[in-house]
Amino acid sequence: HKNVYFPHRVENILQAKDVAARTPDLLAEFVNQHGGLIQNNHVYRSAETAGQFDYSPESYPTIANTEILPDVAYYNGKEYKLDGEKAVREFLNRGGKIGFVKGTDTHDCRPAARTAVLAEELTRPGVIESLRGRHTYAVTLDRILCDFKINGNLMGLEIECRINPQITGYVQGTDKIKKIDIIRNGDILFTIHPCIHQSEIEFTDHKPAVD
Repeated sequence: HKNVYFPHRVENILQAKDVAARTPDLLAEFVNQHGGLIQNNHVYRSAETAGQFDYSPESYPTIANTEILPDVAYYNGKEYKLDGEKAVREFLNRGGKIGFVKGTDTHDCRPAARTAVLAEELTRPGVIESLRGRHTYAVTLDRILCDFKINGNLMGLEIECRINPQITGYVQGTDKIKKIDIIRNGDILFTIHPCIHQSEIEFTDHKPAVD
């Protein structure tokens, strides 16, 4: 599945079976012509979703975000192996560029997951541009506030670090925060256990990864 967003009304909407939308790259080309953007949905390892990330780097600015799912989920007492984080990690490890969003497929109008968008203004164009810039983060259930910067740069930006990356952040939860991890390339670099409702983060990566 892919969600498509436009900053304005678009009259010509493609159907899933249209030749012009047969591949992610073709869909991205059409959507880009109308100033829209795309997010990947229901990303996990299965035959049905195997082609979610099969698109070229030219489509990265348009396919800007992806839903991120856990590797293992539980529903009504049953365990489901999704490998959602692994699927996204594989895309990132081969040079992919993507932001993280979250949604709910419960069909009962009670969202269990949300996307936070850091926008300068609460307007449709403002939200679209922040989604395009990947200034987003994903939360499950609770409304968690999060601010995360590297060398003063907002989350989602592409930057070059001429000094060791200095990571700063602020997290505010709805209850006492059990743990905060900073993860790079799948490895945990730094962990704190605040045990309070809000916490600031300061960490310098003295051994940054080099491409």
